[in-house]
Amino acid sequence: MNSIMSHTTFAPQIGHEHIQQKILHSVDHNRLSHAYLFYGPEGTGKDAFAISLAQLLNCGLSNGELDCESPQAIKIANLQHPDLKFVFPTPAQSALKEEDLVEALQEKARNPYQRLTFSGKNTFIGIDTIRELKREARFKLYEGKKKVFIISEADKMRVEAANALLKLLEEPPHNLMLILTTANIYKILPTIKSRCQLIKFSQLPQEKMETLLRQYGPDSDQRALSIIIRLSGGNIKKAFYFLEKDILQVREQAIELLRKVVVIERAQ
Repeated sequence: MNSIMSHTTFAPQIGHEHIQQKILHSVDHNRLSHAYLFYGPEGTGKDAFAISLAQLLNCGLSNGELDCESPQAIKIANLQHPDLKFVFPTPAQSALKEEDLVEALQEKARNPYQRLTFSGKNTFIGIDTIRELKREARFKLYEGKKKVFIISEADKMRVEAANALLKLLEEPPHNLMLILTTANIYKILPTIKSRCQLIKFSQLPQEKMETLLRQYGPDSDQRALSIIIRLSGGNIKKAFYFLEKDILQVREQAIELLRKVVVIERAQ
């Protein structure tokens, strides 16, 4: 990839411009880490950023922007590229239906800011999942330029899974990048943190949240979006959750929130 430092971002829609600049600088100087740990509050777009980085590594830039329309980029965005693995916490295999897993991945592909959940079930990342990643890591590239393994909510790895991942971090193939994301960095083993480059994500500004809600969510009026953004507390995942609920219910919650604020202010 030729010099690209003249470009300040590669995916302007996802925000975090300063992090994009840092990544582009590393690409430009051939100093990308083999492993990153994206951490920060929940709902800051860490998974979406990781997916865009996978696109950058495999598709490059076209006229200074990420070539999102290339076949490789589309496959990555749909989480269907053979050189991309997207891992997230799931229920135990005995409680997991294949159609539920497929549906969850499709939903994540449709909206990378969406929370992946399995209602009423305890979820985790087990050792079998990490063993499968280690097996995949040994294979040659299928059609891309770089294998990218994204482990979402890495803090939910069981201890034996984290220890298995540690071996892959210690001796990674040259054609592999690992990206871990977490909102609970204190739950990540120190031995894993020490082998990753840590990048902190901050909350998205309100105007960026509004852009994303309009891009990925159903049509909503300005007033509803303003209420949702305020209720979400800077958490884009929570904002999408509210957006999918009955707007009238959200407004009722907003009114209750305002009442509490008034009570607190009067008490002071």
